[in-house]
Amino acid sequence: MSATRTSIGSGFGADLPTNPIVAKAVVANPLLANTALVNAADVSNNIVIIQRGVVAFGLKAAAAKAAGAKAVIIFNDASSDRANRPPIFMGGVAEGVNIPCLFVNYRHGTNLVALANAGGLVLSLDRKSTRLNSSHLVISYAVFCLKKK
Repeated sequence: MSATRTSIGSGFGADLPTNPIVAKAVVANPLLANTALVNAADVSNNIVIIQRGVVAFGLKAAAAKAAGAKAVIIFNDASSDRANRPPIFMGGVAEGVNIPCLFVNYRHGTNLVALANAGGLVLSLDRKSTRLNSSHLVISYAVFCLKKK
């Protein structure tokens, strides 16, 4: 697997596609995805939002993939100084995870959770929606093309 990524993401999973992945945003249950997702029926064919913590990024991604997610967005937690940190590259391994796995900061993650919990949040993720910042690619908030149904 190539270590070159088209987005800030991970050492596992797929690159963002050129053609957008457009799907409903669903919050993982449990939010930390530290066990199998109990809302797998809701996650299936959608984009799942997961919070950082308790288990490795790869295990979270594997739980999302097992539930049928099209893509994964993991957001930072609020412990220590993490709430104010920019997105990071997720290291680790996630065998069999072949869906895009992205990381956003705590503020954007909690905003996405609130919007998804309100219902009808549709996200559009693609390679063209990232921008270059310094020496790495970051996800601009506009990448999500937030829409309410």
